Amino acid sequence: MKIDRLLAITVLLLNRGRLSAKELAERFEVSSKTIYRDMDTLCRAGIPIAAHQGISGGFEIMEHYMIDKYWLSAEEMNTGGTGIRLLWISSHGDSVKV
Repeated sequence: MKIDRLLAITVLLLNRGRLSAKELAERFEVSSKTIYRDMDTLCRAGIPIAAHQGISGGFEIMEHYMIDKYWLSAEEMNTGGTGIRLLWISSHGDSVKV
């Protein structure tokens, strides 16, 4: 779902810093064009996304940005937590205790 991907992208950018459209597209198994649309959606939602060009370019969330705990409902936070756990398992293997 798009909302799950948007939340996961937000969490990734908050935790990992700058990522290219290609890296994000590969991770979420979508096209780079979809990632550009997602970045536009996040910007319109008020998340301060900065785009950088060049070899070391990519997208990042501006420094000092934090998600307000009231921005998400309890159900959305639970869904986000599940998504984060799945991302962790997919990148570290399923033998990791969660």
